[in-house]
Amino acid sequence: MIGWLVKDFFGASPMLALPKIALILFLVVFVAVTIRTLLMKKTEVSAQAHLALEDGNLVAVKGDSSTSRRSGSSIVAGEKHHG
Repeated sequence: MIGWLVKDFFGASPMLALPKIALILFLVVFVAVTIRTLLMKKTEVSAQAHLALEDGNLVAVKGDSSTSRRSGSSIVAGEKHHG
């Protein structure tokens, strides 16, 4: 109803590009995360699935050579720190 009145006013506004840029950025990130998730190896998925169940002891996942073991607050040498 009032759209035709403000159409000329907002039609040339450069601020209308910001929602489009945000949508494109969201879609790019969403597609990238989806593709990365679909291409993950089963061993990596299994290791990440068991992270919540770890109690600080060595957790061995069949076929996974990157198990993590922590002693106290330090990480055993040669192991990756995942934050």
